[in-house]
Amino acid sequence: MIYFGCTPRYTGYGPHFPAVEPHLKKIAILTPDFSTFEVSGGGIPEYREDWSALGRNNLRLSLNDELTRHRFEGILVDSATLPFSTDTLRIFIKQIAGAIQRNLYGRNPFLCEINEFSYSIGSIAELCDHLESDAVLFIFGMDEKYSDLRVKTLSKEADLKTARSACFSTISLILLGSATYTTYRVPNETTYLYCLIADRSGKVVWFKKYLKADDADFLKLTDTQKLAKEIVSGLNRKVSQ
Repeated sequence: MIYFGCTPRYTGYGPHFPAVEPHLKKIAILTPDFSTFEVSGGGIPEYREDWSALGRNNLRLSLNDELTRHRFEGILVDSATLPFSTDTLRIFIKQIAGAIQRNLYGRNPFLCEINEFSYSIGSIAELCDHLESDAVLFIFGMDEKYSDLRVKTLSKEADLKTARSACFSTISLILLGSATYTTYRVPNETTYLYCLIADRSGKVVWFKKYLKADDADFLKLTDTQKLAKEIVSGLNRKVSQ
């Protein structure tokens, strides 16, 4: 049986989350495919390897802790130490994840796939054997952090929009006798993550997407712990009788 996790606010549907069978216990966590970008004053994202590396480490540690709370045994894996490359596999998984998100997270989701989730990435038995795991967790995502100049620029834009709204509100009050106006603020920085877990046969036993302007800072372990909890929320394991 395939289990599927999704965020109801994207689809309008919240499928039931049955517990995973007891034999699926050990989950290898590959190094996250994760990038942090610093947004310049002009709004141009610039990749930061130092921030990305720290974010990847914080995220994998947080996922390991969270899997333990869900009755799984996490196995931390440094992808760079593997005797074979997982780059081609990751590219294929991104394509599968893209199809899942288009078909299940849009306005017109495939209801049959929500109820009978049937996506697969192909057999990963060799990878599981090498890692001594029952399944592998892949996580992808990106995060943005505003530069000081970007914050100043957005603050000025917000103040200008607020002043403009107040001006029109005053005119409306004079002409119509009533008025309201909007106070603008700097928008939150955005986080985008999706988590996919596949068993030895390649069946996708878990998929969940997270996209939110939440001001999360992946340089802080406390923030990645909250996101790890969100991305595997609903994933549980049955206890053997």
